[in-house]
Amino acid sequence: MRVSDKFQDKVRFIKPTRPAIGDVVLSPVHVAQNKIRGIETSLMLDTNILINIERIIKDGNKWSNVKDAGLHSQP
Repeated sequence: MRVSDKFQDKVRFIKPTRPAIGDVVLSPVHVAQNKIRGIETSLMLDTNILINIERIIKDGNKWSNVKDAGLHSQP
């Protein structure tokens, strides 16, 4: 049985155990601080973003492609 067959037609929900207060900037420092405090940091990636990143890399990894895809950070 392939992994994709095993999870086909199933929806998964993850309930956070801590309330988020506003937007949290996820950085290596933040993750390390959480680990020291015994807090698990989970990361879920949107496959659409991963597909966009793959296209950018295949197209030569140009900054203009990153901006066109909307994946650049905005002030």
